[in-house]
Amino acid sequence: MKRFGFTLLELMVTLSVMSILALIAVPSFTGMHDRYRLKGAVDTLYADLQFARSEAVRRNGPIFIGFSTGASWCYGLDSENACDCETQGDCDLKVVNALDYPAVTLTSTNFRGAVTSFKPRLGTVSKAGTVVFQSSKGKEARAIVSPLGRVSRCSPAGSASITYYPSCSI
Repeated sequence: MKRFGFTLLELMVTLSVMSILALIAVPSFTGMHDRYRLKGAVDTLYADLQFARSEAVRRNGPIFIGFSTGASWCYGLDSENACDCETQGDCDLKVVNALDYPAVTLTSTNFRGAVTSFKPRLGTVSKAGTVVFQSSKGKEARAIVSPLGRVSRCSPAGSASITYYPSCSI
C-alpha cells in the first residue's frame, strides 16, 4: 500500500530552509520599505509644490508654504498668509506631517523664515530653496524650488543616495 504525505524529517528540513531564506530576505525588505517611505515624502512634497504653483496662477493670488523641520516635521499650504502647520486648522489648503511618513525626517530647509510663496504671475516663487528629507537609515532626497518656480527632486551622490532621482548638482 502506497502512503502519501511527508515524513517529519522532510518537514523539518523544508521549514529550516524556508526560515533561512526568510532571514536573508528580511533586511532587504526593511531597506526597501525605508526607501519607499522617503520617496513617498519627497514625491508628496513635489506634487504639493506643483499644486501650489498652479493654484497661485489659477486663483490669481499667492499660495504660501510654511515648513517646520525635525523629527515631528510638517508643512502646510495656505491661500491667505504664511501658516503654522503645527497649529491645528491654521493652513486652509493642506497639511502634511511626520505621522504620514514614519521614520522620515525633514532635516532642513533653506527658505528664509521657513516660508515661501508662489506668486500668481507666471508661478514664480518669492524665495527659492531646498527641502532635505532623510530616512531612518541615512538615505537622503531633496525637493528644490528654483527662483522661476520650477520644482525638481534629486538625491546626493554617494552612499546616502537613492536611485529614484537624478544626482543633485549642489
